[in-house]
Amino acid sequence: MLTACIDAPQVMRADDDPIGPLANPVMVDASLGTCFARSTTPAIIETVTEQVMVQPAPVRSEVEFETPCAAVMVPQFIASVQRALIARGYYNGAINGRVDGRTATAIERFQTAQGDVQTSTLTLQTTRAIGLVAQPRDTL
Repeated sequence: MLTACIDAPQVMRADDDPIGPLANPVMVDASLGTCFARSTTPAIIETVTEQVMVQPAPVRSEVEFETPCAAVMVPQFIASVQRALIARGYYNGAINGRVDGRTATAIERFQTAQGDVQTSTLTLQTTRAIGLVAQPRDTL
């Protein structure tokens, strides 16, 4: 049996925007220090020997949301996120200032409970909900 691996080609949209997570988040509002992130759920493709509709094929979905910029995501900030999630009963790991597997899972569980985007990426809405980023005056 002969096998080989090759790099998959980068898929681009018509406006030259790559499909998938942003390598360098785009600044949304410099005065607030918020950035832009994207969470992509890939389609699941299966090969069958006969055509039987079991359920409609899942569609690739893509959600864009505001997130704190990289300059804000320092270990002290992540440690504050971990402490806030411990206080709310979503995290039971070490306060290490890193978004490790346990921290990412806790963030996603909190987001699910709050009705936020369900991704392990820390969203601006999540940081506001746990009290680490101030709410804009016009939303109070």
